[in-house]
Amino acid sequence: VNPADQARRVTALDHGQRLATTFQGLRTRIDQLKTDLTTEIQSRVTDANSLLTQIADLHKQIIAARGGPEANDLLDQRDLLVTKLAEIVGVRVVDRTDGTVPLALTGTGVLLVDGTSTALLTATVNTTTDTVDLTAGTSNIAVTPQSGALGSIVTARNSATGAVKQAVSDLNSLASTIIAVPRKEKKAVVTPKKPT
Repeated sequence: VNPADQARRVTALDHGQRLATTFQGLRTRIDQLKTDLTTEIQSRVTDANSLLTQIADLHKQIIAARGGPEANDLLDQRDLLVTKLAEIVGVRVVDRTDGTVPLALTGTGVLLVDGTSTALLTATVNTTTDTVDLTAGTSNIAVTPQSGALGSIVTARNSATGAVKQAVSDLNSLASTIIAVPRKEKKAVVTPKKPT
């Protein structure tokens, strides 16, 4: 662009402003996606905790029933809840002779239900690492679900190669490239030498 050509300068400025607005709009959408994923993680954690509590309560009833006629109905109810829990966060199930099942988070071995005890999940936004960190139980054992819907959502939200962080990285890279082009062109301009 010839700096003396006012019309071209105005057009270039307009294009630059529209490009900046587009980048800002894209970043706003990515940030909204990150917020939506964070909300979804917290919702899934709430759902999982409700199921964990219900399973532990059913375990109390199963132990009290001790093989009585209602024990089969309780086992069926519990198995249905375990299936729902596995869809949210993968769990490994082992049958015990008392009718209870310990539920360990797949890939971690952390027990979420052990008989009538639960280790409820907590989701905390970590602004330092820009992640949503999950912990289990009162000891706050760090956990990362390996399967289930929660595992997928956490990966999309937290992983450097997940959808959100990859989109931010790609957008930043594109912006840096666009910013660098005029600087390279400016350096390439040869100023004629003055005659001596």
